Amino acid sequence: MAEIPLIYENVFAKSKEVQITAQKKPTKIDIYLYNETETERMENKTVYVGTKIIIKSALFWIDEYGGLWTLAGKPHDLYHKLNDGPWKLVSRCVTGPETNTCRFEYTLKEAGTHYFYVEFPGDAEYEGCRQQAKTLAR
Repeated sequence: MAEIPLIYENVFAKSKEVQITAQKKPTKIDIYLYNETETERMENKTVYVGTKIIIKSALFWIDEYGGLWTLAGKPHDLYHKLNDGPWKLVSRCVTGPETNTCRFEYTLKEAGTHYFYVEFPGDAEYEGCRQQAKTLAR
């Protein structure tokens, strides 16, 4: 018997007789680094130790046509590492019911390359995802 692709309430599945396999909806998260006044992007820029940066993240789910849709009410985890050090969880933000964005503040306390990533860990309906950015402090 041939497999019949099904789309049921935006859940993608294939059925062969009584066997059904479903996949979670794909997601995408963006990360942006800004200066303290949020007027300049800071990715791959060199700044001084003691500089406060603003990290913003935005979460979307991706439909079957590649369209992006706001995914609200979900956690965003911010991780940081300095140079080749270990990743450390800095903060968690859970968006409200109307927004897909989070805002974090971080002060660069040491010289070196500061790496950040934001992660949506996924849930029963949506796949997890992460995105990384970096800036340098001297």
